[in-house]
Amino acid sequence: MLATLKKQALLAATIALIAGLIMPASNAVASEQPVSIETLFIALGQGDWQYAEQIAASLDAAAEDKSLFSTFARSTQLVANNDCASGGPLAENVVERSPLFLPAYDLIAKCLVEAGENEQAAMMYDKVASALNKGGERDAILARAQSLRPDMAPKFSVDFNLQPSTNVNRGTDNETIGGWAISDQARTKAGVTLGAFGTIDKPVYVSKRLISSVSLRAGVSYDTVSSQFLPTARLSSHTRFLLSPQTSLGAVFSYEHIMRGGSFESASPSVALDIAHQVSPTLSLGARAEIAYTHHKNDGQTGFTAKLNANAGMIISANDRVNVAASYVLEAREGANNSFHQIGLATEWEHAFENGMIGSLGAEASYRLYKSNAPLTADKQHNIQAKATIGVSHRDFMIGKFRPELAYTFTKQWSNDAFSDFSAHDVSVRAKAGF
Repeated sequence: MLATLKKQALLAATIALIAGLIMPASNAVASEQPVSIETLFIALGQGDWQYAEQIAASLDAAAEDKSLFSTFARSTQLVANNDCASGGPLAENVVERSPLFLPAYDLIAKCLVEAGENEQAAMMYDKVASALNKGGERDAILARAQSLRPDMAPKFSVDFNLQPSTNVNRGTDNETIGGWAISDQARTKAGVTLGAFGTIDKPVYVSKRLISSVSLRAGVSYDTVSSQFLPTARLSSHTRFLLSPQTSLGAVFSYEHIMRGGSFESASPSVALDIAHQVSPTLSLGARAEIAYTHHKNDGQTGFTAKLNANAGMIISANDRVNVAASYVLEAREGANNSFHQIGLATEWEHAFENGMIGSLGAEASYRLYKSNAPLTADKQHNIQAKATIGVSHRDFMIGKFRPELAYTFTKQWSNDAFSDFSAHDVSVRAKAGF
């Protein structure tokens, strides 16, 4: 989010500069055009520095200040070439001599934004606006000031999920165990999982390197097999610190409360830390660690959960990208049959077609080893699970920052516990980042 704010601020300053200086390409400078401020702006906008200097010199010759336009032209050239150390002071000199020479403020603002001083640039625009009469010009300057400030207003969003499945309850495909019939309740049940949630996110602090926010997510889920509603609320604080333009650290503190059928189901405080690093424009790396304590109505499910995850995102061509992730999960619950270690690998390939459609192929595999023995055996229970997913979306169909993807997933699990052998076919809608 911090990177987005910085990009927005830089874009706003650049737009402001263009608005003040650059004319359409159709107004190409021609030597026979009369010398004017308009032709100066056209020359500067096209990067024709030599001709701009000539126009500026002519304008200075007819003005009271015999070097104002030349100083401005030189400042514009330097700032355009990313030399704010030299161009910034020249622009400041221009506004000292002519406080209402508005295009020079755009140069100063661009340099301030590049230095991470967004608020200082916004305050400068505020001061300039206070000296202007009401009207379009004053409104434009105030708009530039506002564009440089992060939006601290709360944001509200709604998300829904609808997931038909051939095995909602992840019941077993087996009919017997040790010669005994498995009850119908423990076997595969087709059905649908539904959910509706609303989220309020409120930024509380934003600076050059740090952004912090709080969020509340609340809603309810329901599945047609258990026929029970699960009202859920999650309160979180999010903090992200920018170590460098390529590296950031994040921390999330959360508390989640779940009800079932009108009574307490579970409560879970958690903390997560992550690091993200952009190695190159085509390669990003990340790692995340999380620990949670769950107090559950069922004492056997009360205990700690620890998760570790490492991931890499690679752009392998203009239309293809691949994500790879490795994970480790430790469940340390009071009930031995709910305690386990798990390792997993996942990968996904996305391809963008010329017509805007985006296809994805994903695969996951995990191995889980329980603390307890499998029923009717002297061996520790172990599960092997594999998933294959295919998805489709369109790059022009976005909801906010996300691209909805319709996905089909096949899941198969093998286990030495007959109750844990199952397969499932699921259809769902997933939220993906823009391609």
